[in-house]
Amino acid sequence: MTASNIRYEIAERTRATVHGGIGAIHLLVRKLGLDQAINAQLGLLKMYLPYHDSDHVLNIAYNLLAGGTCLEHLERLRSDEAYLDALGARRVPDPTTAGDFCRRFDISDIFRLQAIFNATRLKVWRQQPKEFFDEAVIDGDGTMVETTGECKQGMDISYKGQWGYHPLVLSLANTGEPLFVVNRSGNWAYMVMGSLAWSLKAWAALLLPEEGRWQERHREEKRKLLRMDFSTFRAAMIRIPTQILSTGRRIVYRLLGWNPWQHVFFRLLDQLGNPLRC
Repeated sequence: MTASNIRYEIAERTRATVHGGIGAIHLLVRKLGLDQAINAQLGLLKMYLPYHDSDHVLNIAYNLLAGGTCLEHLERLRSDEAYLDALGARRVPDPTTAGDFCRRFDISDIFRLQAIFNATRLKVWRQQPKEFFDEAVIDGDGTMVETTGECKQGMDISYKGQWGYHPLVLSLANTGEPLFVVNRSGNWAYMVMGSLAWSLKAWAALLLPEEGRWQERHREEKRKLLRMDFSTFRAAMIRIPTQILSTGRRIVYRLLGWNPWQHVFFRLLDQLGNPLRC
């Protein structure tokens, strides 16, 4: 490594984001009608000024897909103009507004949101081959999640003297999709919205087609993507350096880098352009 004369400059009239794969995820959401279902069925906000229910829910899920780990990291995305352009948004909810949205949920609202996710999940499952339905393995897992403070809503102390929460997750082990989440003993709305990020990862893999000349190869790529851990998926399918161009009524993503999963990424985009099986 011999570089020594290094100089940084700010490009003019060029908007680029490292989260170029987020557009494909948003196309997936729109294809499945998840955003419309949330707005029509959740009914948490009475007036949309300026955000809809789906804006809040997707904002939290996309934050995790973009590498965020808490509500405070939403501020980083709010100041990323290329990220906003990529989603066709003038702004996204800030951490304080997102936190206020989470506090609006009661237990019935949380279960209604999970029901919306699961109804959307069925659309993805209908696209799968018959052998997909041969066996379903349900995994139930509870763990202690320690927090850094003692004043957060609903938190308690464990027998080990740890302050935090004790979430329970029921998931489909075949695909890694979280089916139901219960956060004991807090208000668990944020955790449910965050779990959508893991479902979107699984749905992106499940919608990859397997047929064609390279059927075995495509099936193996689908299997690998489905079993990827979350951080590896982000590196392969989300963290794609991309220039964002707004031309007329189109938003153009111009990829600025290459990775070994790019051909799979474009196969997903092609599939999202095809109609779903009812």
